[in-house]
Amino acid sequence: MNNHPIAHFGELAHTQREAHKLRQPLYLAQLDLAALYVLPLKKITAHDLSRYQAVERDFSFVFPDATQWQTVSDAIHALAIPELQSLKPIEVWRDQKKHPGVYSLLLRTVFQSNDRTLREDELTDWWTRIIAALTALGGTIRDGAETTAKTS
Repeated sequence: MNNHPIAHFGELAHTQREAHKLRQPLYLAQLDLAALYVLPLKKITAHDLSRYQAVERDFSFVFPDATQWQTVSDAIHALAIPELQSLKPIEVWRDQKKHPGVYSLLLRTVFQSNDRTLREDELTDWWTRIIAALTALGGTIRDGAETTAKTS
């Protein structure tokens, strides 16, 4: 924490294990509780699982090498789509010999509402906004790739 160790973990030395007649490996931890107690408490949040189907959508884009994942993630989260439950990079592919200076990103999104079934028109609107945001970052839809949608 802040470049100071607050815990040490390790296995009890073999000689100590034999001295105490222990057959199994024994793992120990030493925690600096005083350092942990000064930290603010984090609020635990939980919500009910939705009864409504989730919709997954994959996007396959080509980006310049300078475009980092955090930039892509921030651009999509900036759209403030409350039903966007998950955003994950599924695959990154580079071929510097055939396509220097770019990489291909397969991005998976999951949309779900806790109180209703999502409508096709709103899904299409969100997907269009995501494509526009990724295009604004210098990304292009990968040649021959089709974005796919499925319900989970």
